[in-house]
This record gives sequence, structure tokens and C-alpha cells, in this order.
Amino acid sequence: SELYFEEIGERFEQDVSPYDLERRAALILSLLPDRSAEMSCLEVGCGFGGISRAIRPHVHQLTVSDISEVLCRRTGQELGVPYSRQDAT
Repeated sequence: SELYFEEIGERFEQDVSPYDLERRAALILSLLPDRSAEMSCLEVGCGFGGISRAIRPHVHQLTVSDISEVLCRRTGQELGVPYSRQDAT
């Protein structure tokens, strides 16, 4: 199914390795420019928001998007940021 992650729901978040998520977040944060606190950021493929939660404190404005309406809405509402269902293919 195109929306596989919606089908497996909460199990997807539980199955992601915290170590892997932490390493990916650290890499992304290391690549943010010095002026990131003044910048806007669009996260494409936010999923359940693991990376979004790491990015949010470091940027002025975060917008999250995902092919899954459920996931981007959940992440956007949790973080209090704009969200949009988009297909980035």
C-alpha cells in the first residue's frame, strides 16, 4: 500500500531504533547553518516526527509534510507547527 506507515500505525514509531534516530538527528543538526534560528525549515517526509522534534528548537519556523495526512497532521499538531500532506515523488 502507498500509505504503509498508516497501516502499521504506532508500531512504526516503536520499531525505529532510538540510537538510529538520535544519530540521524545529530547529523541533520550539525548541518544547520549558524543562522538557523532566524530561518524557516520544511521537513519533507516527517513521518511520526522524530526528526521534527529535534529540529524544532533550532529554527524560527518549521513546516512538516508527509505523504500520510495522518502522520503530518499528528506531528504538526503535536509541535504546534504548520503541516501539509504532500507527495514528494
